[in-house]
Amino acid sequence: CSGGFPDRFFQRGRPGVDVTQLALFNAVRRLEEVLGGRLFERSTRGARPTAFGAAILLGVDAALDSL
Repeated sequence: CSGGFPDRFFQRGRPGVDVTQLALFNAVRRLEEVLGGRLFERSTRGARPTAFGAAILLGVDAALDSL
């Protein structure tokens, strides 16, 4: 795991969540467009968060912790 994101996130999806790989990929792409930056570096070996993605995760974690 790197930055809170599991390795090969796009290939496996999230266990217990009924979402196809394509639906997950498209949702992340739309989110990247809204946020104005790439959240993941994608390769044939999987996906890892970019510096931008890691910073977004820190902000989300902080927001959730404050609830």
